[in-house]
Amino acid sequence: DALTVQRAAGVLRPKVDAARNLHELTAGMELSAFVLFSSAAGTLGGPGQGSYAAGNAYLDALAAQRRADGLPATSIAWGAWTGSGMAVDGELEEQMRRGGMAPMNPELAISALQRAMDLDETFLLVADAAWERLGAELGGDRPAPLLAELTGTQRPNASPVPADPAATESAAAELRASLEPLPSAKRQRNLRKLVRQHVAAVLVHATPDAIENDRSFTELGFDSLTAVQLRNRLGAITGLELPTTLAFDYPNLTALAAHLETGMFPQGGGAEQHDPEEDRIREALAAIPLARFREAGLMDTLLELAHLSENGSESAPQEEMSSAVDTMDVDDLVQRALGGADL
Repeated sequence: DALTVQRAAGVLRPKVDAARNLHELTAGMELSAFVLFSSAAGTLGGPGQGSYAAGNAYLDALAAQRRADGLPATSIAWGAWTGSGMAVDGELEEQMRRGGMAPMNPELAISALQRAMDLDETFLLVADAAWERLGAELGGDRPAPLLAELTGTQRPNASPVPADPAATESAAAELRASLEPLPSAKRQRNLRKLVRQHVAAVLVHATPDAIENDRSFTELGFDSLTAVQLRNRLGAITGLELPTTLAFDYPNLTALAAHLETGMFPQGGGAEQHDPEEDRIREALAAIPLARFREAGLMDTLLELAHLSENGSESAPQEEMSSAVDTMDVDDLVQRALGGADL
């Protein structure tokens, strides 16, 4: 939604204009090869890469047209290379690795180039890809049928994101209905849990538990691309119109959850309010990883307070209680320990 004609032209010119000029200027020549360097973005897409994807898709189409006209052409859609190139700066490289497409070893990439020429292919995609992770990354916000035959898995901690407007409206209405009768403090706790799940999904964390309430999204590794992904996910699940700068305007779970509550319930309200001091204590405890409680020897006390077990019995063996804890996040545990399951 930030793309302008001028920005698109600046991206398309070195791809589309240059390739077209090369095509026309070599007309009538006996060429042994006509090689175009495309990008995986033209084949797979990618957040924030709309005009870049279009420019590279043009190269692929030009190669197909030249072949149809009996002319040599090979278009190679590259992933990122290590060592140099537009995609390999520190921030974007890390984001790409998390997303399932690591920068390639240049020697292997050159070998792939030679093989493409030997096989006389019209089009290839060459990338160092972890397909399951990449499929989950691309399929998190929209369908990715191109990758369906390679992988159909979802990230284990990825909350489902509605794929069409009707589903989005239904999911947002369901979320609103579940939050409306709650006091503001619990609304925000539930929204923090929701945001935490989506942050973990975008950053490809194995578990959302390590994402602390007050830790900044920038410190967690968010950049402009992952910020857009988070905005898309939260916009779909809440039904709110959210800015692309959401993760920077509201830079941690606490601030973002409060913003989402305000957007969903502009009139405020809710059930009875909690004591602010109690909320402060809950926040502090919920931010502590479970491992810290174990290290400090406090886990047994928390378990006794929470009366946790797999079958609801207060007298369940300790190993059963520990197993139950492992299925919960720290926010759930602290809420149970401090106030019971109904809080």
